[in-house]
Amino acid sequence: GYLITVDTVPPVLSVKREPEGRRLLAGSVVSYKCRIRDEHPNPLTLTMSVREEEKGKWIPVRTAFPVELPVEYTLPERESLFHVLFTVEDMAGNRATWVDMIELFTPEPAVEISLPQGNVFPGGSSVAVAWRTANTGVNPDVSISLSLDGGKSWKEVGRKLPHEGRIDVPLPSVDTQAAFLRACVTTRAGKTAQASVGPFSVSTAPPEAAVFGTVLKP
Repeated sequence: GYLITVDTVPPVLSVKREPEGRRLLAGSVVSYKCRIRDEHPNPLTLTMSVREEEKGKWIPVRTAFPVELPVEYTLPERESLFHVLFTVEDMAGNRATWVDMIELFTPEPAVEISLPQGNVFPGGSSVAVAWRTANTGVNPDVSISLSLDGGKSWKEVGRKLPHEGRIDVPLPSVDTQAAFLRACVTTRAGKTAQASVGPFSVSTAPPEAAVFGTVLKP
C-alpha cells in the first residue's frame, strides 16, 4: 500500500476597517470587512476577539461568522488602547490572524445655559432655563443648580436631565441681586464641563404700576 499525504496551504487573511485611522472616538461604531486571499480549499472558521489591555485576555465577541459579511462593533466608551483580533482557521488546523490597535479618546464636553430676556424675576415665580450639551457621548449626567449668593453656595434644582432641553426653575421668595443658574455635565468617561448665567435679580417687591391719564391745565 501507499501512504498519501496532502499538503494544505495556510489561509491568508486581510481585513479592512471603516473608519480608518489609529485614533477613534470612544463609543463610536466600526465596521470590519474580512477577505481570504485566493480560494482556500477547506472550510474556514472566523473568530473576532477583543481586549482593552496590552497583556489582557482576549474575549471572543463573534464566532463562526461568514467571511464575506461586514462585522460592526461598538467601541468602549472610555479612553484606552483597544485591540481587535481576527482569527481564521481551516479544518486542517492551519491558522491566520490579523490584529488591529485603536487608540480610543473622549473629547472635552461642552454645555451652554440661557435665561429668558430680562434681568429681574419675581420671587415665588418660576423662570424657564434652557441648556444644551456637546461632545458628551451617551447617557451623560446633566444637572442644573441655583445660587442666590453670587456663587458661594449652590442648590441643585434639576438632575439626570437629557442632552438638551428646558425646565421651569422655581425661585424662592427672597430679594437678591446676585442670583446665578449653572448647568453641569459629566460624561461616562469622567470628564466634566459647566456654564453659568447671571447675575440676575430676584425681587419680592410688587411690580411698578403704570398710571395713565390726562393732565389738566388749571
